[in-house]
Amino acid sequence: MDRYVALLRGINVGGNNVIRMPPLKACFEAQGFCDVATYIQSGNILFTASRSDHLGLTRRIEEALSKAFAYRSRVVVRSFEQMNAVVDDAPKGFGGRPA
Repeated sequence: MDRYVALLRGINVGGNNVIRMPPLKACFEAQGFCDVATYIQSGNILFTASRSDHLGLTRRIEEALSKAFAYRSRVVVRSFEQMNAVVDDAPKGFGGRPA
């Protein structure tokens, strides 16, 4: 099992595509994902799944969300390793001090 983050685009912004986090979490759990956790109302979801290709995983999530919440879902899925690489490759001091 691998850890992933799904970043949902265009939800809970300006009153459009409003999705509450409990139903969103339930939608991911209904797809068989484990250890599902949401982050505030952002549409960022952490979950565990069997190793899968990102394209297939993304399509599966987009189809489930589009059906469950009646909107055209757009999702970016990244693995824990990919997110770690982004942080590791950030320029020195990035995010350390507000501009």
